[in-house]
Amino acid sequence: MASSTKGGRQNGSVVEITRLLETTIKGAKVIDVEALCVVPGKHVWSLRVDVTILNQEGNVTDAAVWGSIAALQHFRRPEVSVLPGNRVVVHQPHERDPIPLNLHHFPISITAAIIPPSVAASSNNKALRATDEETDNALSAPSSSLIFDFVIDPTVAELAASAGVIIIALNHELQLCDIHKEGAVAIPFSLIQRVIAAAKSLVPQLATLMKETMAKDEAKRKAESKAAFTWAKTRTGVGKN
Repeated sequence: MASSTKGGRQNGSVVEITRLLETTIKGAKVIDVEALCVVPGKHVWSLRVDVTILNQEGNVTDAAVWGSIAALQHFRRPEVSVLPGNRVVVHQPHERDPIPLNLHHFPISITAAIIPPSVAASSNNKALRATDEETDNALSAPSSSLIFDFVIDPTVAELAASAGVIIIALNHELQLCDIHKEGAVAIPFSLIQRVIAAAKSLVPQLATLMKETMAKDEAKRKAESKAAFTWAKTRTGVGKN
């Protein structure tokens, strides 16, 4: 993973995104690294994912994760041949079709902004709207006396007003790949379970959309490759008697 900001200095958001990408992709072992080996001890493919953020309108973390996973699925590396003496020949796309990466699974992240808690009323069992001072005091109160809620896919304003962030990464089989938390507020386990449940309802839709998009792109690639081959036959006279 690689990330940078103007002047070469990284701010807190960039560090958090980089860390999440590393844990979600590297930590979850998305890529079959053994398949990247060409000649053991000598030659291996090196992959680098660069994420460029053009505009921040909220939930840039999910955009970075989804874009990175989509890029890994979309990428095709050149085919290689290993000749006697461990001499490696890298074939051009017009010689042999590039091949996709071998990916074990495809984690998809879901970000939830935690709404600042309100202290539960002791007499009428109703939630009280907390002022800024009350909210600050509530953050240090026992979690059992607080009422939490969350917002999926938060905007910049919702993130600024939140007490913290929970990011859940699930793969297409709904296996938990990563849990990432930002903010100092103590979050009850029941809230984490609710966020995971919400993520499980959203990830299949996103995974299906990504899969269908990749299938369309693959069909487009094959059509373009076939058209290029037909044009080459016409130019060189291949297949003529």
